[in-house]
Amino acid sequence: MGAKAGVGVWYGHGDSRNISEPLPSSSRQTNQRAELTAAKLAMKQARHDEPLEIRTDSAYLVNGMDTWVHSWDKDKTWDKKENGDIFKELQTLRQERTAPTTFVHVKGHSGIEGNEEADKLAVDGSKKR
Repeated sequence: MGAKAGVGVWYGHGDSRNISEPLPSSSRQTNQRAELTAAKLAMKQARHDEPLEIRTDSAYLVNGMDTWVHSWDKDKTWDKKENGDIFKELQTLRQERTAPTTFVHVKGHSGIEGNEEADKLAVDGSKKR
């Protein structure tokens, strides 16, 4: 049976904005795509006029948004990059916001409550097929 990835976004215990859902079946089922999709959903859900800090254990996401997307945008090479489609969506969402969006790397599986809870939501989301 093939891989099934889930998406988890955690704001706090019992917060109605928490997200737990499967990665869309039309998407490749990888942890990287799930991490990027979680960030995308968080950005879509956030108010555009309030600063947003996305904490993630994905160095891939942080490096992509802090470094790689700038050269991909300049060179118009999105379609040649792994997961360039989602990175492009994230960059567009960030540019549409009137308040800053920052991506902060946290160590995974190290007892950081928000990260641990987001992981649980992602696992639960992967089981919702």
